Amino acid sequence: MNSGDINHLLAISDTPASLSTLDPTKVAEIAFALWRAYEYERAEQLFKLILEESHSTIENILQIAKCYFQSGRFGKSVDAMAHAIRRQKMPEAELYVQYAWTLERDNQFEQAREQLSKALEIDPSSARGVRLLAHLEKREGRYESAETLLTRHLKEYPSSFDWGLRYELASSLDRLGQFDEAWEQLQLAKSQLHPRAIPQLKVSYAIRHRQWEIAREITDVDLRNWQRDAESIGQPHNVAILAGFPRSGTTLLEQVLASNSKCVGTDESGIVNTQFSVPLLWEAATAFDAVVELRSFGAQSIDAGRQAYLKFSEALLGERIDDRLLVEKDPLATPELCMFLRLFPEAKVLMPIRDPRDVIVSYFFTLVPLNWNSAPSIDVVQASRFYVDCMRHWLLWKTKLKQCWMETSYERMTVEPADCVRRVTDFLGLEWEPEMLDTKNRSDRAAVRTPTYDDITKPIDSRAVGRWKNYERHLAGALEILNPFVEQFGYE
Repeated sequence: MNSGDINHLLAISDTPASLSTLDPTKVAEIAFALWRAYEYERAEQLFKLILEESHSTIENILQIAKCYFQSGRFGKSVDAMAHAIRRQKMPEAELYVQYAWTLERDNQFEQAREQLSKALEIDPSSARGVRLLAHLEKREGRYESAETLLTRHLKEYPSSFDWGLRYELASSLDRLGQFDEAWEQLQLAKSQLHPRAIPQLKVSYAIRHRQWEIAREITDVDLRNWQRDAESIGQPHNVAILAGFPRSGTTLLEQVLASNSKCVGTDESGIVNTQFSVPLLWEAATAFDAVVELRSFGAQSIDAGRQAYLKFSEALLGERIDDRLLVEKDPLATPELCMFLRLFPEAKVLMPIRDPRDVIVSYFFTLVPLNWNSAPSIDVVQASRFYVDCMRHWLLWKTKLKQCWMETSYERMTVEPADCVRRVTDFLGLEWEPEMLDTKNRSDRAAVRTPTYDDITKPIDSRAVGRWKNYERHLAGALEILNPFVEQFGYE
């Protein structure tokens, strides 16, 4: 659908009489166009019509559930999935499994188990159903039970989804202290994924090459000019950029900060990437063209971009930001700080640092959808190269940034959380609030969309510090690549 079609549909959505003449498929088309444009309130009005319309397709209802799920509105995703279940006279096992996943993310564990029971009664070979059942066991600390479930299913029902079960099995074995066995399961999972990862890995290298080309083109003069443009707009925005690298403790730090009454976190909104970086930086003909375009924006264009970003962020959050500090958390923002700082040169930059060896082991274990930034986890050497390609940007930016920036230590956060958080709040201009370290306070906040959603609801501890030592003999190729950063960040 091109922009003209979208604009036409958006215009129709403002006219209820016009909507009444459209079939449910056309209404769904309008609704999803609105959703992609961050017009969530208008989209949800149409979602309601679609869910109530008896002729709506199951595919559109499932798409509504997906929209809610991906935006962290898990309760609404549950409701949409319930509609889908009711529409089916004899739901298939996979539909019950999808419903169970939404319930699990909404922390409705018993209800999720009920749906999984229905799914496995229909299809005992459902690998995705067993994976979720094992995941629930893990979330409740029953790692032996999870291991038994997964091992038995892999033996009885081998399938193309064995890789998903082996990721869960590896995680359970790791918690049980069976480190070599955990590593073996991960290697088996990744060997099955390898053919699918190669194309994404090629994309990853192309993006990383472009990011590095652009970063090296940005000069001190650019940064001064960008600061001047922002100052000419007027009132500065209270924004902080929480960058880093995946599995460096970014989610924990953001959730602690977002527990402050004067702060709100984005939980990896992806808005800067999808709305600005991709069209302006990645899709430019050359890196030089991308930099030229960044330099060409005047104060009016920058103000429009800032206002669009804030509007989209409020839509995603479902609340106004007002005078609170907005923490834009994105562990992959490090190679694209130029885009963030073009929009908000007054922003403070937070850079969580963790032992690179622990980062790579954790990244290697994390199961996420296969794309350009997860494909490098196919082996530890590729993962380590990805880490280096990202974090070399920070070593470069540290020499360029004149505004406030601060590195935080994951390890220090685990042993001296109060002291660490106090330092961060002082840096950000926030008042220290003891409730920020209350685990229940984090658990009761808005749902977390990132893969580590379960970890942040647990008390802060140092269990994962030095985890890499359990796998040292499997990391030979990776350690050689990581050693310069181990030394640079003080983890020798």
